[in-house]
Amino acid sequence: MAAALAVPAFGASPGKPNLDEYGLEREPLCSYALPESLKALQKELPSGEYVQTAGWKAEIYVNRDRRTWTLVGTRLGPDEDPDEMCPLARGVGDYRTQKWYQAYFAQRK
Repeated sequence: MAAALAVPAFGASPGKPNLDEYGLEREPLCSYALPESLKALQKELPSGEYVQTAGWKAEIYVNRDRRTWTLVGTRLGPDEDPDEMCPLARGVGDYRTQKWYQAYFAQRK
């Protein structure tokens, strides 16, 4: 019984995201309902800040009252589905201080 409950020794820890060098999730759980659930549950709305990279089209959703944010992305490429969105990063506070923001958004201003 104990072996069945053991955590495997490889991969990311359960509940701990696998992040790249910019702090973005490498394997986000994507959903068709993500934008609506962010609006309904987190009260986060699109900020109007967009960016496109070789692999993603992304937008920041924010709740300015609670200072929460989520970077939401749509994969680009052969399997592209513009309705399936992925949470690439989330947090509390000023998202402009994040490494991913400095790398992808700040350079556009």
